[in-house]
Amino acid sequence: MTNLQKKVTTGIASVALLASLATPAFADITIQGNGSSSNNDATMNSSSNLNVTQKNSSNVNVEVDINQNTGGNTANGNTGNGDVRVNTGNANAEVDVKVGGNSNVARITGCNECEDESDITIKGNGAKSNNDATVNNSSNKNLNQKNSLNADVCVASTQKTGLNKTNNNTGNGSKVTKTGKAKIAVAVEVKGNKNKAVLK
Repeated sequence: MTNLQKKVTTGIASVALLASLATPAFADITIQGNGSSSNNDATMNSSSNLNVTQKNSSNVNVEVDINQNTGGNTANGNTGNGDVRVNTGNANAEVDVKVGGNSNVARITGCNECEDESDITIKGNGAKSNNDATVNNSSNKNLNQKNSLNADVCVASTQKTGLNKTNNNTGNGSKVTKTGKAKIAVAVEVKGNKNKAVLK
């Protein structure tokens, strides 16, 4: 009796990323002590850019070859009154192939709870003066995720339990040939790619 069990597991790497983009305004602007009828402008521009790229590329090639033979036995040319028996065992094979897909996980958080720390002061300017203070803040988040998976799984099985012979035996005994069973169980699982992104 032959019992073969084979399990092949292939896992693909995961990529996880945690990034934080904080863009509080740190402005300290003072317009002070300017003459009458003067025009005074103060402008601050603040920008923040975050670019994230995740890539996964995998090529998986799994080949499983199973050859089992419990047959081809002979009991020929026996003499006498005894029994002649050929009993071939079973040939069992179990194959379990699992291929895991790629995984990209990205979590990008902004500064949603940051306080505006801008400090703008306009004082002590002359009569009829025109004073203008401006703070501009901008934040950009760009996320690019790519996954590529090529999986090639091949399972080949050959099993033989027959071709037993009891020929040219003489005597009054019985001639018995018993052939076992051939059984194969194949399970193949290929998981696809997965991308997960959280932007706040």
